[in-house]
Amino acid sequence: MGNGSRERHSPAVTLDQLIKAYLQDYTLQEFRSFNTARARANHLRAFFGDRCVPAAITPERIREYQQTRRVQGFASGTINRETSALSRMCRLGVELGWLDTVPTFPGRLRESHPRQGFFEHGEYLQRESVLTTSVPRRG
Repeated sequence: MGNGSRERHSPAVTLDQLIKAYLQDYTLQEFRSFNTARARANHLRAFFGDRCVPAAITPERIREYQQTRRVQGFASGTINRETSALSRMCRLGVELGWLDTVPTFPGRLRESHPRQGFFEHGEYLQRESVLTTSVPRRG
């Protein structure tokens, strides 16, 4: 060690530390959805536990998480966003030098098609003008 090289001695990183880094990154990046990120982190924390180490985040455990959330009634999109948050936490761990690799994540769940029947803004304005001229006002 006297030759100037540095050995890497990092204690075992936990999910709690990864969550804190993830939320700090949300603050740093000034993302507007901080409360959503915190809620996702809380669901992950409740399932995996604060002291969970990344080595315990296996494809099988992630599938168990997905199944648990599905049984709880959550949509595929919600579950996908939560597992994407977990993946981001692990990628941050690599970026910060805490982890050597990102755990393997199973494929995403199939999501429903986007909702149909919404107006584009111009269409809304056209219909609004028709409606406001054809409906008598009270007064």
